[in-house]
Amino acid sequence: MSPWAIFPPREPPCQVRAFAEQIEQDGGHVLAVYQKPLGDHWQVFCLLPLGRVEPTPFQRRLSPAHARRLQEVVRKLDRFIDPIVVVSPSPGVYWTPNGNHRRAAMERLQGELIPAIAIPDQRFDATSVRYADVARSALMAGPPGGT
Repeated sequence: MSPWAIFPPREPPCQVRAFAEQIEQDGGHVLAVYQKPLGDHWQVFCLLPLGRVEPTPFQRRLSPAHARRLQEVVRKLDRFIDPIVVVSPSPGVYWTPNGNHRRAAMERLQGELIPAIAIPDQRFDATSVRYADVARSALMAGPPGGT
C-alpha cells in the first residue's frame, strides 16, 4: 500500500514511484501521485523544501515588483493557492520553468515548503526546459509587430 494518494487507483510506473521517493529523501512531502487525463502522463503533487527550488538557468529576470505584489497577495489571503511546476535535472535539485515569481514571493515570506507539481519525465532535460521558457516568453510577448 502506498503512503500517497494515487489516481487512478492503480500502481504508477516504477520511475514515477522512484521520483516520488526521491522527493521525500530530499525533504519534501508527496501528497499525491496522479495520471493526467490528457496524454496519460504521471505527475507528483508535493510540498518541496523551498531551498531546493531554483529558477531554470535560462529563465528571464525576476521582476522584483511582480514578486512583491505576489508576496502582498499571499500575505493578505494568508494562503498560497497556485502550485509551481518543477522538473528535476538531478536528485535534490528542482528547477521551476513555471513559478519563479511565486517561488521568490514565498522566499520573501520565509516559507519553508512550497506546493509543487513535479514532472517525473526524464525528457524534461535542460534543452526542453529552455525550449519551454522561450516558447512561453514568445507567447507572452504577443505577435510580432503588436496587435
